[in-house]
Amino acid sequence: MKKPFSIFLKIIPFLVPVLTSFLLPADEDFRLTRIREALSRFDRDYRPQKVYLHIDKTRYKTGEDIWFKAYALDAVSHKPLPGISNLYVELVNPRNTVVQVKLIKLRNGTGWGDFSIRDTTPEGNYLIRAYTSWMNNFEQEFFFCRNLYIENPNNKNFISSEDIRFNRKYNRKLQKNAQEISLRFFPEGGNLVEGMKSVVAFKLSDQFDRGIEGAGILLDDRKNKILDFKTVHAGMGSFVFTPEKGRTYYAEVSGRNNEKRKFRLPEPLHTGYVLHAEQVSSDKVRIRVETNKPLTQDPLANDVILMVQVHGKEMYSEVIDMPENQAEKMLDVASYPAGVCHITLFDGRGIPRAERLLFLRNNDWPSLAISGLRKEYDFRRKAEIELSVTSQGKALPGGSFSLSVAELTDSAQAQSSVFTYLLLDSDLHGTIENPLWYFENDGQQRKDALDLLMLTQGWRRFRWESILAPDFKWPSFEEEKGITITGKITRDLFGIPIRNAKVYLTILNAYNDYFETKTDRKGRFRFDNLDYPDTISVVIEARKPNGRKNLVIIVDENEFRPAETLTASARAQMVLAKGEAWKYKNVKRIDYSYNPERQKILERSKDFKIHGEADNVIYMDDIPEGYTDMLQVLQGRVPGVLVQGNTVTIRGPGSIMLSNDPLFLVDGVPVDINAFRSLNPKDVELIEIIKGPNASIYGSRGANGVIAVYTKRGEFMKRGFLDFKMLGYATPREFYSPDYSIRTTEGINDLRTTLYWKPDIVPDSLGKSTIRFFTSDIKGTYLMKVEGITADGKPLGSFAFFTVGN
Repeated sequence: MKKPFSIFLKIIPFLVPVLTSFLLPADEDFRLTRIREALSRFDRDYRPQKVYLHIDKTRYKTGEDIWFKAYALDAVSHKPLPGISNLYVELVNPRNTVVQVKLIKLRNGTGWGDFSIRDTTPEGNYLIRAYTSWMNNFEQEFFFCRNLYIENPNNKNFISSEDIRFNRKYNRKLQKNAQEISLRFFPEGGNLVEGMKSVVAFKLSDQFDRGIEGAGILLDDRKNKILDFKTVHAGMGSFVFTPEKGRTYYAEVSGRNNEKRKFRLPEPLHTGYVLHAEQVSSDKVRIRVETNKPLTQDPLANDVILMVQVHGKEMYSEVIDMPENQAEKMLDVASYPAGVCHITLFDGRGIPRAERLLFLRNNDWPSLAISGLRKEYDFRRKAEIELSVTSQGKALPGGSFSLSVAELTDSAQAQSSVFTYLLLDSDLHGTIENPLWYFENDGQQRKDALDLLMLTQGWRRFRWESILAPDFKWPSFEEEKGITITGKITRDLFGIPIRNAKVYLTILNAYNDYFETKTDRKGRFRFDNLDYPDTISVVIEARKPNGRKNLVIIVDENEFRPAETLTASARAQMVLAKGEAWKYKNVKRIDYSYNPERQKILERSKDFKIHGEADNVIYMDDIPEGYTDMLQVLQGRVPGVLVQGNTVTIRGPGSIMLSNDPLFLVDGVPVDINAFRSLNPKDVELIEIIKGPNASIYGSRGANGVIAVYTKRGEFMKRGFLDFKMLGYATPREFYSPDYSIRTTEGINDLRTTLYWKPDIVPDSLGKSTIRFFTSDIKGTYLMKVEGITADGKPLGSFAFFTVGN
């Protein structure tokens, strides 16, 4: 007789599937809970934000002003950030260097300011960029960025030697790519799978990633024609086909000069998932999932998990059984917010396998109307208009809006708005060409083109792999509710932190406010909740616990990062025009090689150096005030010098990235990077960069390059003391708008191209606001642009056009 225990062991394999089926709901809950908690944790701990700037126009001349209104919102709810917060707005030049920065004090998510464009500003493509301190926890692509073009009429016939070198580089790059076209494929859900029918979107673009129209054919590796395809809008289109097992595919299109170009499709997976989604009506979305994976004995592996979220907020999630390797769901989306809907398919183990984006419209969206504006006005004539905000026919008071009236000099001025940015651009990868086109009407053509955009652009707010990872990092930047000064106190030269050191902050400029604190165990100090306007002179002093002053004070500074300005939406023809200017015979080159004062500086520096001519020289009288850290002075100013955090790397002449810090010299004395950082930029006269063979005289110490600093007195400045200019809150200027009904200015030309700017519009109890302004003496077409956010976080925008002097 067999023992009962041995019989039990033999039947265990048959019992496992049965027992697992009873445990399955708990496993499903665990898998789904893990995904839902990851999304909730991301929203709770990272609290993503969005920033939008309403800018009066996109093309300027030197001597004019750039006017902007900022809207800062919670990225999930789109409601304005509550209370007081800080916003940094930067103007970045064509060489990717920040040339102006404004600190804007946001009150309940809104604030405004301006940049004055100096007469000496070089012509070119500029970038205006805005972000909160909290947004530094994310990639730079989440910052608000907009391309601007600044024209300098005074410098039409002048170009510096540096401009010549810079533009030659772009000319070579652009000429090399002049005939390039690109064709990219985007299978719905992410992958092609053998034997499974798929929708494949594509985008045909030029060398600037701008969509171009065209057609082509799809062939397999045996040169058999599969189908024809053509673009629908902005270089985008789609086709449906089923890849066969063992076959590869390529597309053939005609490039410029009818040259045949071939582009490979992504290679199909042997096994995988196909995710299809479509909005079948205004309130219904159909989702279909298919797979060719064989069923296994593991019931967990046979399931899939669907997660649907909008703006990062979960709207639907479910574990779905797929006994026949397919499933279909019909979702009711009537209550979903408008915007990009992100559908993700996970396998039974919780690994993301496919994703699909849809754009959901909301038929109950509020409206912003402009009334009373005529089509034509004479010079210096009064215009009076009324703004009206309504929702479902009822007045919608409150909210915050801004209005600009400017000459239409660039079609890009009327191709985007706060609505398209917050609901479209800010959630998608890449640059969207003319986003407003998709919303000019709700016809089927626009809807189909918008769906192609969803297939080709891609979600960018986060990656599931990152937020599901157990080591997903915590935010390192704090949210600023006032002006904050932080830093570190160390021993001279060695970088050893000093704990319990007394740190004193004095605010000058007639304030004479005084603050005191102590360093923590890491030598860190902090002064926060400061509130001062404009640029303020401040002094920081430090003492050891025993009262001695021989300390190094290092003040943290915002990293004004370099930014790429030559994007798909940049005015590339302007870059080409400026780049070709150096060829013209009438060009006069400005030679900066000889300057008597600078020659004296170079002569004084010879007392401290053994090297010959430096590879690069920075004269501190060229550096604007406000810098407290020498690393920030270097950032973005010297080709081949890379500043990242607390490290500096110099590229050699062969563009090989060196692995160690360069040699730092201060008045000929070797110092470490902390001593270099502790220097007050106001006390520095000259910085030299020496690399390659020129640095060989310093032996092995100069193998990674040399950064030599020369102070104004030829000696180290006093320790335990640092004075600098603190960036305070920008004081917004009032826009000047003449009133020709009460006075005339005969003989004085009114050359305003921005006729009116009002950043502080709040609709009254009837949802209305009245605006009055006068036209100028400039003939042309003008754009009136009204933008804003309702009290419950809905972005609205409205445009109107009129002519003057026709």
